[in-house]
Amino acid sequence: MLTNSVVDFCITRFTRPTPSLSLACTSVVFFFIACAYANRSTPNQSSSDLQGDWSTYKYVLLPINLQEHWSFVEIQNCTDGSKLYYHIDSVQGGHDSKHIFAVLDWANTVLAARSVTGTAYSYETKPRQSNPVDCGICMLHYVYKIKTHIDNHKPASIMWQIEALTKGGFKVSKISQARNSLQRQLAKIVEYGTSSSIYIYRI
Repeated sequence: MLTNSVVDFCITRFTRPTPSLSLACTSVVFFFIACAYANRSTPNQSSSDLQGDWSTYKYVLLPINLQEHWSFVEIQNCTDGSKLYYHIDSVQGGHDSKHIFAVLDWANTVLAARSVTGTAYSYETKPRQSNPVDCGICMLHYVYKIKTHIDNHKPASIMWQIEALTKGGFKVSKISQARNSLQRQLAKIVEYGTSSSIYIYRI
């Protein structure tokens, strides 16, 4: 399983915020929110302190690491102030979607100083991962795939495309290629301090 540091490196290195349109966050953002939610304590930082002001982006992609498993949520900030949540998981029942949505509703309510209840949807990738360790690879692949689609097409809503975007040919052989590419690039960084494109982002 990928560590938070590796995931955050990949997101920071290979995705860029698209002003007013899309932002892929690092894993520390949901970790920070989930800890505050568990204690029901008002955050002493806002999400903007961690990774910019979410309200300025139409789409926010949020990696989630809970119980040694990765999934992610795409948050759609609608023009009327409402929110849509799309939870995407590569394992059936890997994460409790209802818990994740409750955390996000609580955080958005606290940060907005008003009641916020998002409309929530859950999706499983097809095909699903075939072993218990490739969840991070799958998550990064679909984060990049969906963010690229958003950046290229600028949809008014992702609702009608999200199910199709979570399907495709990211099967065992391609997951293995992506994993090996990532390992080589990380080894190169350790040895030379440089990196190039990782295969996971070119599939």
